[in-house]
Amino acid sequence: MWLNAGETISLEDAENLRAFVLNEADSNTAYMLLVASAPSKEQRDAEQIGQFRLLPRRDDMIFEGRVSETATVSILGAKMNMEGLPLRILRSEREHDADRKATRARRNLKLADLQIAASGPTARMSNCSAAAYQAPGFRGSLERCGAGGEGVCCRS
Repeated sequence: MWLNAGETISLEDAENLRAFVLNEADSNTAYMLLVASAPSKEQRDAEQIGQFRLLPRRDDMIFEGRVSETATVSILGAKMNMEGLPLRILRSEREHDADRKATRARRNLKLADLQIAASGPTARMSNCSAAAYQAPGFRGSLERCGAGGEGVCCRS
């Protein structure tokens, strides 16, 4: 199971996950879990997104990317099954801290630049850069973003 720093699961979901892994999990299936952020003071409901977070231990399972890591290419390449599980990974309220978001945005932009320099621009890295520019408290300017995937977002 893939958890990022600061992410947790409830005791009940941990027990259900353990039982599932021991008795039902398939080594040819990638499982999607909901990743939920606690609601901010301005929000009524938590934000959540489905992500493949329970993956079998296999030699052909490779995470790609310096930032916005993904195993999707490996999952598709191995022709694995994909299923959702009714379990949630929880992110804390610190996800809403503007300074934390700005720091993460600066880090993600640096890592995206390194990834683009190493292997060229991709839609995933463009999305990563765009998300960083939208982070509250981030100070940066978008000078140019190439149309049709031909350019790279630049910073000043």
